[in-house]
Amino acid sequence: MAKGSVITTHLVDGDPQGIRRVFIKNKTCEMYIIPRTLLSDAKTIKSINLKQPALYILLENLNSRMNELPKAYIGHAEDVGVRIEQHLSDSNKDFFQIVLVFVSADHSINKADVQYLEYFAIKAAKEAARYDTSPNSQNGTLPHLSPDQEDVIDEFREFVWLLTSFAGCRIFQSSPSNKIQKSKQNPVIFYLKYAGITAKAVYGNEEMVILKGSEIRKDTVKSADPDKRKKYLDDKVIPFSNEINGKYLLSKDITVTSPSTAAWLVSGTGLNGWNFWKDSEGKTLDEVYRKSDSQ
Repeated sequence: MAKGSVITTHLVDGDPQGIRRVFIKNKTCEMYIIPRTLLSDAKTIKSINLKQPALYILLENLNSRMNELPKAYIGHAEDVGVRIEQHLSDSNKDFFQIVLVFVSADHSINKADVQYLEYFAIKAAKEAARYDTSPNSQNGTLPHLSPDQEDVIDEFREFVWLLTSFAGCRIFQSSPSNKIQKSKQNPVIFYLKYAGITAKAVYGNEEMVILKGSEIRKDTVKSADPDKRKKYLDDKVIPFSNEINGKYLLSKDITVTSPSTAAWLVSGTGLNGWNFWKDSEGKTLDEVYRKSDSQ
């Protein structure tokens, strides 16, 4: 059984959507979640210390959207408050609405340490490909740390990843599609057959990956938001020759947030994905993942 963690969230201004300080007891890594509109307020709060070295992430949105990927920028600074304030007047950073700041509660990390964190954070974010990281035109620089300090900062980095995910931001979390490519094990394939089309997908981490080569129904029923579906599928499908039987082929894997969203993209109508996606033995996704867990 995995070891548990107790994470504390302090609503600094009493607002669940306001300034938050998130930390794990007995660990030095702390995360501040600060809306752009409250950055000035954050600098006046005693429990939020922005005059220190830190890793930070500028986010357009905490959660990656199904349609267009939100932008993100990862940086480091010796005085993170000053650095973030500089971004407020930078037209290339005007996309961000929220900032995550990672500091050491005991002020034990320095510029080289946060530069080290930045290097691996950019690398992980680009590999996960859940956010548009194009604002990071550079990949960062990997500084030299002593072997013992590398161990310290690598542990700190694990908590950065954990707290980021806890905040609802999966920027560092590898998608099921990436895990499939790296894994030597064959994943369970689920199939959806509807109106003459057959699509394939895998499920993991509460996400559905529709696999490249799946058949996609061309038409969308009016009640299933045709414009939204078309916008999402543009550049992700290729027509059959002469669009035989109104089908498309998926040209790349697509990761979506639920089985029903995947079913909608494939079928062009509203379907309960938990019941329509079935494995090779005919068991529904619901039977494999939900009912098996409750037994």
